Amino acid sequence: MNVQKLIRRSGVKLFIAGKSTPGAPESLVNIGRPKNQIRISDSRGTQQITDFETAASGINEQITEGRTVSVTWTANLVVDDPGFKKLETLHRNDARAWLKIEATALDGTTKKDWVYTGFVSDLSVTFNESGVAEVSVTFAADAVWSLVTVNGVPLRDAQGRYLAIPRAV
Repeated sequence: MNVQKLIRRSGVKLFIAGKSTPGAPESLVNIGRPKNQIRISDSRGTQQITDFETAASGINEQITEGRTVSVTWTANLVVDDPGFKKLETLHRNDARAWLKIEATALDGTTKKDWVYTGFVSDLSVTFNESGVAEVSVTFAADAVWSLVTVNGVPLRDAQGRYLAIPRAV
């Protein structure tokens, strides 16, 4: 394993945008610098089905029954940060949003993007006894998107919006 392919938290950036037209986000806004961890939780429920009518014996099968994707993080509260303002507006208006997570490995060239649409489902502000205020965010995804790229560069339309293909969650 090449350690230069590893990703550190400092190599991860978050971007948020409102939804402008079907299949395209507004211009993405950088969400400051989240602290500690950014967690993507992508899970599927399963259900056990047993077939007792088969002659050999009961046959068990597992099937999946839906998928849930959420992204959570905490950041220092900077009230005039464009990313925080966008999060606050999207949450207040119960508006659909795009979330892009961009991770760059230690080598600086190996990259991986995660792109979702959904809603800012929780936006909590904590005023700590000591230290600075924090904002905790939960983004509930309803679709996973793949950016359309050519030679690793995301394509944009004439208005500068990213082109993407959806997959339902």
